[in-house]
Amino acid sequence: MAEKNNNENYTMYNENEKTGDRTLVNPQTDIVFKEIFSKNKRALASLISSVIGRKVKAEDITVVPNEITSEGYDGKVARLDIEVLIGNEKYDIEMQICKEKGFYKRSRYYWAKLYTDNFKQGDKYSSLKPTICINIVNFVCFDKPEFVSRYQNVDTLGTEGSEYYVCKEILGLDTTYYIELPKVKDIDPETDIELWGKFFNVRKESDLAMLESKNKDLFCGADEDLKGISQDDIKRKAAFKRERAEADYINRYDDGFEDGFEDGFEDGIEKERVRNILKLHKYGLGINEISDALSISADEVQRIIDSNKEAKND
Repeated sequence: MAEKNNNENYTMYNENEKTGDRTLVNPQTDIVFKEIFSKNKRALASLISSVIGRKVKAEDITVVPNEITSEGYDGKVARLDIEVLIGNEKYDIEMQICKEKGFYKRSRYYWAKLYTDNFKQGDKYSSLKPTICINIVNFVCFDKPEFVSRYQNVDTLGTEGSEYYVCKEILGLDTTYYIELPKVKDIDPETDIELWGKFFNVRKESDLAMLESKNKDLFCGADEDLKGISQDDIKRKAAFKRERAEADYINRYDDGFEDGFEDGFEDGIEKERVRNILKLHKYGLGINEISDALSISADEVQRIIDSNKEAKND
């Protein structure tokens, strides 16, 4: 059935071509994102410049190879980011489609890992490079209207006459950005960062043309790259399958859980076990039957079912 849906939706791409307003592959899809920005340094430089607010030159960028490339169009969902060196700074740019449990802690872990990467015993601490993480996310992170957030180290106790105290030596070491794409959808884009935000939400050639009319030079060919992938029969079909895999990943644990109940289960195997228990219970199997089928104690089955009922009543 899933394959049938894939083919039906893929056909939709071809049908839309006949209308003159073709559907584009989703630039948020991880492999599409990496395909464009790991190969097009000019576009990557423009994107980074719009986020950090200062000019970055393409010739100063070194893209660090990190495992999966566009050849990995296999449907398996993995973390695909772009790691770059720009002068004395390290950057990690990541597209994140769903808000996983522990997302913020994971983000901090990646920052710490990148910061200490290649630092060996005997190295001088002065060799550690300032590290900047840019998270482009397709969900709302913070309860505020602004769609760009920047987190850096400041002294929150401040000093007399000032709200915060900033030590430049500390501030420059650690910067994390969050770009919340859902907040950009209703914006009439004018600034560079707003135009890039709209770019990642675009799905039709007519929408892309609107952005190009405002500032085509800003995209440095990323717009043409997106159209090229969309017109390549093999890459387009693979990108659509990848997008379907990402959607399945997001919704994988929705069926069977009451709102809030799954929050207590971070491990994927544990979630799958709970999901199976609730499904079997929903289909009318008794506690002992579920216990025998899944080789789980009857007490544990009962506990999970009762906990799910409590979450439903909250």
